[in-house]
Amino acid sequence: MNNSQTATIGRVSPPSDHSSLASHMTELLLLLVILIWGTNYAIIKASLRQFSPLAFNAVRFVLSSALLLLLALRRRLDLRVTLQEAAPIAGLSLLYITLYQIFFIEGIARTTSANSAMILAASPALVVMASHASGSERLRRPAVFGVALAFLGLASVIGGGSHGLEFSGSNVWGDLLTLAAVFCWSAYTVLAQPTFKRFSPLKLTVLSTVFGTAPMLVWSGPALYRQDWLGIDGIGWLGVCYSGIFSIALSYVIWNHSIARLGANKTAIFSNFVPVVAVLTGVLFLGERMTLLQAGGAVCVIAGIVLARRR
Repeated sequence: MNNSQTATIGRVSPPSDHSSLASHMTELLLLLVILIWGTNYAIIKASLRQFSPLAFNAVRFVLSSALLLLLALRRRLDLRVTLQEAAPIAGLSLLYITLYQIFFIEGIARTTSANSAMILAASPALVVMASHASGSERLRRPAVFGVALAFLGLASVIGGGSHGLEFSGSNVWGDLLTLAAVFCWSAYTVLAQPTFKRFSPLKLTVLSTVFGTAPMLVWSGPALYRQDWLGIDGIGWLGVCYSGIFSIALSYVIWNHSIARLGANKTAIFSNFVPVVAVLTGVLFLGERMTLLQAGGAVCVIAGIVLARRR
């Protein structure tokens, strides 16, 4: 997802007050995104008391697809692609939007929001490994240690519950489904790099979201049919709207703006705080509990991510 930064060679003028203010405003908007993404886990968990996981996913992605299409029309973004260009976009859409989101929503429905956030937080470490395996990025010593530390923390989060690693337990299957989502996200991040060079991030996001929502709706058809729509109250609808409008559509627009304004690396640093917000929200508002081993694992995951991202 991160784009290459363009280096400017030559004399660099001191930043103007306007530029500095714009950067500070961008950082404030990024903090808003972190709050949105961090609280989204708990909001999804609360909404899934009324929605089935697949029905919730289908509704929020139809909503976010519609909003992104409206944004593209407002910006007069040319969404036309050739048949040859559509093939890789469709493949990426199936991987990231369809498979990733199905694994994510089914996973969070079966585990705690804190576990889900911490497992997904390990994605950057897996991306570093995949980038090294593909030859696109060299794995340096701090990154090796960071990846190892992140996976040690990941094992502690999954297996450190009050009942240990029980495959009959209520959380472990959800943790494993979330881990499958991590693999989908990491594969997408590495495989999408050539496509990002050909399309703007916004265009690729609009197209992949729309393309990926179509098979998701087909897969979710039975769940949509069985969903008790009359049994959903205002809180449930607010949850799906929050997730579709703010967590997907709005947050991605801000994220792309931040990459353009601050650069990819500085923007990525902010994502380290998402699991912290998610864990605190789950503990404070959903009454979730983490064992000492899981808390230690969470610290290892975040520390490992920071090390893995060092260049």
